[in-house]
Amino acid sequence: MTGCQQKRVEITSHVPSPLDCKDCNIVIISLSSFNTAHSTLYGYKKDTDVKTAEWMKNAVIFDNHFATSYWAFQANMSLFTGLQPYNHKVLLSKFHNNGKEDVLDKKIPTLPQELQSAGYKTLSFSGSPHGMLISPSAGFGKGFDYNSFLEVQNTADLNVLDGWMDKVSDKKFFAYISSVRLHFSYYITPEFAGKKFKEKNYKGKFPQSEADYEKKYAQYTTAVLKEGAPDAEKKIRPIQFLKSTLNPQDPKDIEFLNNTYDQALQYTDTFVDHIFNYLKNKKILDKTIVILTSDMGQNLLVPYNDDKNKVSFSPLASEYPVDAVTRIPLMIYLPSREKAQSKMMRITNITNTTDILPTILGISGLGLSSPTDGINLLPVIAGTSTTTRTTSQGYAYRSEKENIAYVRDEEKILVSRDGILEMVNAKTKKFEELTGATGVLKEEMIKLKNNIQSKK
Repeated sequence: MTGCQQKRVEITSHVPSPLDCKDCNIVIISLSSFNTAHSTLYGYKKDTDVKTAEWMKNAVIFDNHFATSYWAFQANMSLFTGLQPYNHKVLLSKFHNNGKEDVLDKKIPTLPQELQSAGYKTLSFSGSPHGMLISPSAGFGKGFDYNSFLEVQNTADLNVLDGWMDKVSDKKFFAYISSVRLHFSYYITPEFAGKKFKEKNYKGKFPQSEADYEKKYAQYTTAVLKEGAPDAEKKIRPIQFLKSTLNPQDPKDIEFLNNTYDQALQYTDTFVDHIFNYLKNKKILDKTIVILTSDMGQNLLVPYNDDKNKVSFSPLASEYPVDAVTRIPLMIYLPSREKAQSKMMRITNITNTTDILPTILGISGLGLSSPTDGINLLPVIAGTSTTTRTTSQGYAYRSEKENIAYVRDEEKILVSRDGILEMVNAKTKKFEELTGATGVLKEEMIKLKNNIQSKK
């Protein structure tokens, strides 16, 4: 990839730290499409994830963490390899590429492989449907002793999760546990519905229950197919149906949509709380590192200001990447900090998905067996380093046609798409003119423009 490729950084040594947790268990909880703008821990006014906040009261919270891609398949492989998508090259899933998928090079090791070779038992418990977010055959299954694909829908499913955890928890283990409930936040299982956010007086067209969704979607599909439009296949996609039920100029529609997402986030709070309680009840929480993150932020039906600065609903993240790229959680629960009752530490350094692998291996006292694009954040947590990024360049769907650069100091998102460069203000969610840029922002614009030119 010309212009935007970052030089790989190889970390070959490790400086001992009081934060080291050699032989500790490692649990990664990945909540797909988690938007920190809706999180109590990140300052949201509603109590959406209060149980998570309580468990993380002594944890390390990263305030400027973001995804390497707004496509989950790519971002998840960045988590597993510590590589940017243009280096791991696992870009397309079967779901998005007519049954064909990119496969990770056998020479590239994954995090579970690294830990398995160090004596860890390894488990993947993922709710990814149809290989859309992760797929064992694409390389995600490398290094796992156990793989389970089940999206937790009810209490019985939580018991199934416990059963899988029991297979590894009597030994030193690594568990990757993910949920896609936020990814599809408009489908909410009644048992876990957050009743406090439900709008009883909502009179709009957006589905208010799973049964209501199925009824209205069937009616919509019948009407679209009857019209016989050439693009009917695209129009009948669920996300296009949901967009058709919303009026972006109606504050009540926006409020109801936000309440629906908050309700889903409250569900994931129950999910996280269950995992922590499992570890506590097994008396292994005091020797377990828990990392809570997401492959990407909120990516569907996000209210934003279009190029005419009118409120619209983005049906896909590629139309508007701010919430899907820059508002990503990264929380690290460390037994040493919990034992010392240390106050919550908030770190403003800019970080991304590739940093998780070298950080885990650093905390565990393990070295890297191959280069990575990430930074070991342990020295930053320990206060012995201020290593940071002024920017981070992401990657997007469809080969090298789209690239993203987030310039933190300027709070700007630069997006190159199909030969066109655009800029969005990350705070106001408005498109802005490209004129007058200086410093790092100008440098990133030049890099992206050069990349555009190289593809013409």
